[in-house]
Amino acid sequence: MKKLFLLSFMLLAVCMFPVNAQAYSSTARVDGVECWHGDINYPVWSRGTGAGNIWDVSSAYLSENTANRIKIAIISYDVCFERHMGQNNTSESMGGQQTMYLSENRQTGKTYYSFDGRKWNDTKKLFSVGYFDRAYRLVKGASGVELRNHWPI
Repeated sequence: MKKLFLLSFMLLAVCMFPVNAQAYSSTARVDGVECWHGDINYPVWSRGTGAGNIWDVSSAYLSENTANRIKIAIISYDVCFERHMGQNNTSESMGGQQTMYLSENRQTGKTYYSFDGRKWNDTKKLFSVGYFDRAYRLVKGASGVELRNHWPI
């Protein structure tokens, strides 16, 4: 009897709260890199649920390329996307433009980022380090920096 009651309750719950199985994403994977609307010029470098950060690859400026270090300045945007439950529409926004600085120690392979050029953060501590590594590889290649084999893709 308990099983029948539980099964009836579950069936009722499924009928009352239909699940929309269509997935929505403002990003698409291009050559192994997650990109905003599938545009390779806007790779995702950080992503959470409903929000993230993208770079404008065309804005990348290689300020240092020595045997010891690579430094790149690039424009970063905050992006948000939201799927409205039970509806077929979404809302998106791109804003919060700021200059971001990237620095790589060529001897260790460690990469750091900064928004002010003074306080540097280790990229391995980022929640979405996989997104960062793929996007950074793309930016380095677009900036004319020779890519090394140790970078995962």
